[in-house]
Amino acid sequence: MNLCVDIGNSRLKWAQGEPSAWSVQSAATAGHDPGDLFAILWSNLPAPARLLVSCVARTEWSETLRHWAREHWAREAEFIQSSAAACGVRNGYRDPSQLGVDRWAALIAARRLVSGPAIVIDAGTAVTIDALSADGEFLGGVILAGLELQRESLLRGTAGIGATGESATGCLARDTDAAVSAGIRYGLAGGIERILGEQTRALGTTPTILITGGDAERLMPLLPAGVRHVPDLVLLGVHALGAAS
Repeated sequence: MNLCVDIGNSRLKWAQGEPSAWSVQSAATAGHDPGDLFAILWSNLPAPARLLVSCVARTEWSETLRHWAREHWAREAEFIQSSAAACGVRNGYRDPSQLGVDRWAALIAARRLVSGPAIVIDAGTAVTIDALSADGEFLGGVILAGLELQRESLLRGTAGIGATGESATGCLARDTDAAVSAGIRYGLAGGIERILGEQTRALGTTPTILITGGDAERLMPLLPAGVRHVPDLVLLGVHALGAAS
């Protein structure tokens, strides 16, 4: 079986076999040595037929995985790359290679899942919002700081706000923790909703909106109805790109 891997800035996800039967696993990467984490997670896995990887983390992670796979599985890791076109999607970036490979994989998966236009939200360490036309052209998108990056920035830049935790609240918070939590979530959700409106107008018709990423479930209650949660969207794109190569 193939092993599909998505190494993000804060989490590692993986799945074996075919999407119709796979079970997606994940682990946080913060504070871990890459080689130690791979050993903890995968030492008991049989060698995959192919190791297909999307990696947007520091180079240390991709290089360590490359060496670890050779040593433990006698396999070469195949790192997905963004390109000008693949799997029915045309890359609208001026320099297609600059598009983050996780965004590219998510767009590829969206093309497989949606018959018409789509907007893809990936809510991770950074939040990306990308528009895909009905005929498969990636029109462009935006990148925003995610929930935790916004929280960290606020704490660094202020003297009167200490460390805060997640607090379930509306917009009438009665303590600082809740006020920070609500402000960040509502602010990011409001920005996303504005961008969705602009991109929908650019597409010229109502798109299917897909959301993935570690913070998707925290944002979905504040987003428009009908947003579809696809937790393994990037892995689905990695699988599709691997099958096409």
